[in-house]
Amino acid sequence: MKNLRLISLLIGALFSACSSTGGLKSVGKRAVQRSELYPVIERQGTKKEAWFNISIQFFKSEQSGQLLVKQTNDTTTRIVFMTAVGFKIFDFAITPHDFTIHTCIDPLRKKNILRIMEKDFRLMFCTNLVYAPSKIYSSKSDTAIVVYKLRIPGKSYYRVNDQKKILTNIDNHAFPVGGAKVNFEYTEGSLLPKIHLKQKGIKLRFELEPFPIK
Repeated sequence: MKNLRLISLLIGALFSACSSTGGLKSVGKRAVQRSELYPVIERQGTKKEAWFNISIQFFKSEQSGQLLVKQTNDTTTRIVFMTAVGFKIFDFAITPHDFTIHTCIDPLRKKNILRIMEKDFRLMFCTNLVYAPSKIYSSKSDTAIVVYKLRIPGKSYYRVNDQKKILTNIDNHAFPVGGAKVNFEYTEGSLLPKIHLKQKGIKLRFELEPFPIK
């Protein structure tokens, strides 16, 4: 029974990967610059910081508050999560090669949970400067749509709209099963998107909604 379940999960992962390039054509392979992915934080101009209302749903528990995302230099992204009353849940620093935990409450300070959060924040905020030679696809029907197949973290398909200069979604796969799906929902007049991340295989969701800072 366990073997049948594993086989079905592997088949599901395979079909999911195929659907990520459905309706696309391969146009080559090369290194991809971070700027080509239109990172969310870059849309804030020279300020390079953004605030979000955040809700993290993990199985039946939920934690909400505010999330600060700040590009402190060319290689470091700071991720700080605080409750509405200012209590700090976690404070991470992410570089292309390191993940530093400045603060983290004990219930989240578990190796597997921290590994998942590191991967998810790397996905959402594109923390690498350059991505190794990667396959590139374009839409057969819309020349503005480009999909980059990147290997960090895991195997991920980043779909961008070059005309609107936005990252629209990410389909991440982890071997043999798992990964995450991320959607970036832009509304008219907003520089920042709502971000919805759903973890595959476990009941974990991130919901981020931008709010203006005066």
